[in-house]
Amino acid sequence: MLVKISDPNARSLVEIDITFHPEAIRGALASGSGCLGFALRATGFLLLFYLCIGFQLTLPRYLPELWLHPLVILLAYAACRSSLATTLALATLGGICLDAGLARLPGPSALLLIAIAATLHGLAKAPSWPRSHGGLQAILAAAYANLLFVLGNLLFLAGHLPWRTRLALLPAAAGLGTITNALAFAPVLFFCLDAISSLGQPRPQPAPPTA
Repeated sequence: MLVKISDPNARSLVEIDITFHPEAIRGALASGSGCLGFALRATGFLLLFYLCIGFQLTLPRYLPELWLHPLVILLAYAACRSSLATTLALATLGGICLDAGLARLPGPSALLLIAIAATLHGLAKAPSWPRSHGGLQAILAAAYANLLFVLGNLLFLAGHLPWRTRLALLPAAAGLGTITNALAFAPVLFFCLDAISSLGQPRPQPAPPTA
């Protein structure tokens, strides 16, 4: 398609030749690495993200003995798999939602989650971090995240709770919380998020046999 801009005397000022490639456009929109695949992955991740926020708000009220922190474990996944900017953005949004759900001024939970996300992202970049072992990576990231979240809450976000009570809660929150978050919940959540990340992605083709 030729687009021309002419002056009043019919002299051509600008000519632009536009060529459409239907197959390339169809591939960019509908392929797994194109817009459709990105929309599927983003939708699935955001649904799981808000589901984790909801469970983070309701589980301590109805099942406090589990010490389960779904949003914190999701941020641990983001710290291991995503960029620092994405991880901090998720931590900020999740913290604001937590503060809103707990009917307090926005800020404390967001600052705590940002600190946890930044720390875990730094740990995930360390040379000794087990990048090739998905299960071990999930367990370590969740254990660190749970410990940091528990300590941050008991130290800074426990309100007027006496220090003796805070110290009494620490063994259960750190010990049982590590079991439920790192050993039970984190491998399942990491697997689900990896499955969402692979939605629409082309499967790797096997290497041709060598002669």
